Amino acid sequence: PVSKEYKGGEDLVGAKISTSFPNLTRKYFKEKGGVTETKVTYLSGSVEVACGLGLADAIVDLVESGDTMVAHNLCVVDTLMQTEAVLVSNAKTSFPKMVKKLNRRVQGVIAAKQYKMLTYNIKKILP
Repeated sequence: PVSKEYKGGEDLVGAKISTSFPNLTRKYFKEKGGVTETKVTYLSGSVEVACGLGLADAIVDLVESGDTMVAHNLCVVDTLMQTEAVLVSNAKTSFPKMVKKLNRRVQGVIAAKQYKMLTYNIKKILP
């Protein structure tokens, strides 16, 4: 949680950690020297609610933009790994239309990220 002043993962050795990635999390805390005293609990779904519900002192989660994390009053203490999604296709695929369609959709998502959507309610006043 943001209210705590963690300087790094070492500050969480011995804490209760909830995650959808228990093996990665245990490996991380083993490298920090705290695998035996750090309690790692597997959760699926909305892991970020674990701290607010009192199930965990901290979480390990996959974060894209960080918006959900901020909405739950959480902050990044450490990064376990950097990842990226890559679309790879066989040049001789039996499904070229499907690959092309998937590629267009991915490109559409990438293009859409440069825009923001605003919604509002305004009273319409007729003359």
